[in-house]
Amino acid sequence: MFKQKSPVKKKFAVPLKAKKQRRQWDPRTRAILRQVIIGLGILIVIGLLVTAVWYGTRVSFLTITDVTVEGGETINHETVKKAVEGVLEGDYVGLVPRRFAWAYPDEEILEQVRTIPRVKDPVLERTSGTAIHLSFSEYIPHALWCQGRGSEECYFIDDAGYAFTRAPKLEGGTFPRFHTIGTEAKERTAMIATDDLRAIETLREALSDELGLPIAFVETDMVRDVFLGVAGGGEIKATLRMSSEETVSNLKSILASKEFSDIKPGSFQYIDLRFGNKVFINEEAPGSRATTTATSSEPVSEVTVPASEGSADSVDDA
Repeated sequence: MFKQKSPVKKKFAVPLKAKKQRRQWDPRTRAILRQVIIGLGILIVIGLLVTAVWYGTRVSFLTITDVTVEGGETINHETVKKAVEGVLEGDYVGLVPRRFAWAYPDEEILEQVRTIPRVKDPVLERTSGTAIHLSFSEYIPHALWCQGRGSEECYFIDDAGYAFTRAPKLEGGTFPRFHTIGTEAKERTAMIATDDLRAIETLREALSDELGLPIAFVETDMVRDVFLGVAGGGEIKATLRMSSEETVSNLKSILASKEFSDIKPGSFQYIDLRFGNKVFINEEAPGSRATTTATSSEPVSEVTVPASEGSADSVDDA
């Protein structure tokens, strides 16, 4: 019923097409391609991040555009504002603006503002996404710290003894002048300890107001001795190792005696109050001889201050 296939045809039949084999990649080539793909992916991610940072840090509601300034009595607010604005210009590494509210250079702004003469204790705060507020107080000149007696190179100091700016050439006695022996006068430096300065001021005011001995200059040394030059001539030698009250009390007792009641500016070389109740007085006219210590050849009187308040009752010629 069915035809049989010819054995010859079967022998010479066209063979079935062989299955196509998959091409094999070299392992080194595959590794290189993998690295290239990973690198491109990283570059794309970095590019997207840079783009996001670029635009995200420039949104208007996070860009500082308003700077307000408050404080000080004689300091020009426009000068301070320009200093702040100058620090805010530019950007970080060419990407993030320095005006970006979350990264503005607050410490750098404060440092720049502190360089403005008389600006004291600046405080900076961000009041909104677009505004910052700077407040400050002002250093008030209290005295001059000079390089030496008669020197015109001086710095203003405040009532705590801090030298906050160089002083112009000043004449007259508007400000008392200080000189620190062994310490160079420098801007933005404490002249002496605040407590020592206040003790000197107490002594200086008492000499001027209570005893009629106005002080034109003050020198201090490394062992806390104080030399107060009297306007008109003469010098008061004292020490901060004694209280100002005790020093003034001893001098009052001496000047209350008849022998020394005529002492006034220009009538004595020095009065040395550094040795407790032993006071040395040189009554030579100022400038006639440079005397610093009591010797037998000098017209120096050694006075013992009584234990109780009152006039000196013992005067011995040295």
